[in-house]
Amino acid sequence: MPRMFNPDPGEMVDRQVILELKIYNSDTEPIGTDKKQVKKGQIERTLVEKSSLNSKQHIYLDEIEMIRAKLISNWIPDIADKPDKVEAYDKLYEELSEVNAQLWELEDQVRVYLDAPIGLEDTADRRALEVYKTITRLNDKRANLVKAVNALWNLNTSEKLYNT
Repeated sequence: MPRMFNPDPGEMVDRQVILELKIYNSDTEPIGTDKKQVKKGQIERTLVEKSSLNSKQHIYLDEIEMIRAKLISNWIPDIADKPDKVEAYDKLYEELSEVNAQLWELEDQVRVYLDAPIGLEDTADRRALEVYKTITRLNDKRANLVKAVNALWNLNTSEKLYNT
């Protein structure tokens, strides 16, 4: 079955983080923290009041809920009784959140540079190139984090394939 229809846990966690960023960067307020106890492991995530979301954000929240359900039913039980793996999972989740948040901000910067006023294009292009280099490095780090999440389940998959 294609990975698109049966994603690895790393891909699902990465997608969940991105969806959370989309909601976070909109005009909604978190309403608290959802702590899910799964056997001996503790998983903590932020919740948003569904009634405060617009229709596009509902799609994000619905998808987050589907990802969480799939992770909890298919993947989390395999590591829940291994505290070191639960701790590693939470650490990798946080690192993915940080990297994706940095990517979000840098991509916003590039958009500003691409709309530079006449006369500032050269400076903007130089700065955009510097930011693109950082984006590339962060995307590589992100791929390694996804791979590390998958490794918690002894899955050896690669997000990036290079011709080098």
